[in-house]
Formats: sequence, C-alpha cells, structure tokens
Amino acid sequence: MLEDIIALQNKLFIQIPKSCIKDGLWRNLPPASKAVYPVICKHINAHGVCFPSEATISKFAGVTEKTVREGLAGLNDFPGYSRGKYITQRGHTAYRYILKPIRKDTKAISISHSFFNKYHWARLKPSGKCIYPILQYFSWWDCEVYKEVEGEDTLYDNCDIGDNPYPYRNYDFIDADWEHIAFFSGISIRSVNAAFESLVKN
Repeated sequence: MLEDIIALQNKLFIQIPKSCIKDGLWRNLPPASKAVYPVICKHINAHGVCFPSEATISKFAGVTEKTVREGLAGLNDFPGYSRGKYITQRGHTAYRYILKPIRKDTKAISISHSFFNKYHWARLKPSGKCIYPILQYFSWWDCEVYKEVEGEDTLYDNCDIGDNPYPYRNYDFIDADWEHIAFFSGISIRSVNAAFESLVKN
C-alpha cells in the first residue's frame, strides 16, 4: 500500500506560475524562502491547503528549522500565499498554509514530486535551489534536435505522439545566457557555475 502511494506521488508535479519568474517575484525572495516555497507546493492538496510541520518542511527543503521559519517569514507578502495558526486536537499550536490554486490555463513550470521525495531538492546548494526553476523557465523542447542527440531509434520516430510528449523524453534543452539565469534567480553570475555543479551532483 505504501509503495503504491509513493509510486503515485512520484507521478505528480508541483507547479509554479511562470509569471512568478517573469515578474521578478522568485528573484526577490530570500534564499530561505526559495528553499521552502516548492516544499509547501508539494504538500498542497486540491483545495490549496496543507499542514506540514516545520520539521517536515525542514526535511524536504534541506535546511534547519530556524531557516524554515526565516523562509516562511519571507513568504508573508508573496501573492496567493497565506499562513494561519490553529490549535490541534492535542492542544498544540500549528500552521495551515494556503496557496491560491493555479488555473488550468496558467502557464507554469512543473517539478516532479519524486525530485523532493528522493531528497534531490534537499541536497542542492542554496544556489542550486535558486536556479532550478529558472532552468525550467528557459527550457525548450524540439523533437528533431532530440532525435539528433538520441539517434533515430528513439520513441520519437515521427514526432507524432500527441500533445504531451513529456513521459516519452528524458530531458529538455536549455541554452540561456548565464547573466539571465543569474538575474532571474537572484544570485550573482559568479555563483551560477557552483549552482550547476550542485544540480549535476544531485
């Protein structure tokens, strides 16, 4: 049963609206907030609500609980996000997190739950967490280029596999200039190389 649940979760994706990146909202978040925001997204239910503890957020974000609190504080003015206290049935203070659900026609980047479940996100350096959504934002897909790289025996023999080729390919492409990656991620251009190294390692 648990294995079935994990398998299902690994087929799910969090979504971050591309407007958050285009409008500079992601760039202006503190690094701690960039670490915890996708983890909040991972736990959100269909109604846009979740109840992870600071310890759970800490585990999946790869930061201390003190840094979690700093990251949550940095999200206070983030559009569509809110947090409120409540009292548990055991008499403890806890928090509920609310994210405005993303409309189906909203352009967004997607990150697999398995990236969090397998703790790849947690192991990234802060700079790696900063640039990963940006790489998704600037990534592009071209069937013919993919066939050139993978060879003609790829599943993309005729590039006619419907509107959602995602399950059939191993990667997208990115060739964005480092200066733009640095700008939209909110890190210095000197940190981009270390961020890439962290992503490759994890």
